Amino acid sequence: APGTSPADAPGTCVVLGATGKSGRRVAARLDALGLPVRRASRGGADASTRFDWADETTWPTVLAGPTRCTSPTRRTSPSPARRRP
Repeated sequence: APGTSPADAPGTCVVLGATGKSGRRVAARLDALGLPVRRASRGGADASTRFDWADETTWPTVLAGPTRCTSPTRRTSPSPARRRP
């Protein structure tokens, strides 16, 4: 639509954690495929939108409009291979 930025275009995918290791790669791949991407992160120069799971006031702006969303999985415990006896 005229006057719409790519991050607000229909079919936009929000990438949460877009300045991190996995999120940066996902966003780059979506760009390479020509898909509109809204990068969201707690900080970092590559984020188009501020987002923090701990701050619910940041949620509406990030989630308004996009039809897809991805977030890297956060590991909450060490993998079995890394546990020490």
